[in-house]
Amino acid sequence: MAKLSNRDVIRGIRNYFMLPLLALTMTSRLHEYFARNQTTNRNEDTCVPDTINSVCEISSPFNNGSSFSTDSKLSEFIRRVLESRILLLGFPTQQDLRHQIFESVLGAICWGACFLFIRKGCNPECRKNFFAKYWRGTCLGILSIYNGSMLRAIVIMSIFPPGMFCHYFDIAVSSLSPRLWSSMDKSEKLFSCTSLHNALVIGMCWGIGNTLVRRRLDPAMRNPPETFVQRHWKDVSCGALAIGTSSLIKSIWVHYNPTDMVEEILENMFDTFSGKTSFATWLSSIHPFILGSETDRVSYIHYINESMKVGIS
Repeated sequence: MAKLSNRDVIRGIRNYFMLPLLALTMTSRLHEYFARNQTTNRNEDTCVPDTINSVCEISSPFNNGSSFSTDSKLSEFIRRVLESRILLLGFPTQQDLRHQIFESVLGAICWGACFLFIRKGCNPECRKNFFAKYWRGTCLGILSIYNGSMLRAIVIMSIFPPGMFCHYFDIAVSSLSPRLWSSMDKSEKLFSCTSLHNALVIGMCWGIGNTLVRRRLDPAMRNPPETFVQRHWKDVSCGALAIGTSSLIKSIWVHYNPTDMVEEILENMFDTFSGKTSFATWLSSIHPFILGSETDRVSYIHYINESMKVGIS
């Protein structure tokens, strides 16, 4: 059976991270160039004086009323491309696109580090030489998480936004159970459809990323290619269902457990811990940014709460 090699990892990083990132950089620069040209052309309208009527006619290569020129067609095409935001994959601005790329990369790397050093390194069954045995598979897992996160953002932004899902969800539920749906207030309806939409998109995108990246690039999982889908669709479906369900549980946790109340309980526990244990005193002395400042302490408690939500779900 073929094993995952360094060449497979390098090929995966090239095809599923470097080349798409290069393409996104080029399309975002092209979007910026088109937007700047459109603004420049609107500002370069020239005044042609009409001596007979004593008026000033505006003449512009992009606003010529006498003939529908090639420049006018190009301007209309550029305007439609800019309005559709297709060069930015549906994101409103370049800053939003860069922020999403950064969040996806950071989340994938954090997942990979936790998977490799905690899931594998702390497990007695696979602790021995865990780094040498599992780092290649972890790299492919990082790529699958990154691509799934980017795909989720693109789906929510442009392909299947929450508003569209909520429209059809409202029609379906109101026809199946009109009395129950009509008795719910507007905020509960919005929470139900948005949380379900988010769970479905997360599960679907995780399944696509795991199938097309993690499993397809690993020779041990890919071969023989003829039975690839048959061998993996059940496992991927169960994994996607688990990921989507965890997202739904997290949404319910956030909605029905106020963050302020949970963080107040954590803060009381934190104060009790820091006041009664010598370990906390030592920790406070060497890490004043955790326990010394009130603002940093509140932020630290907030991060603990957010991590608990993800871990419990």
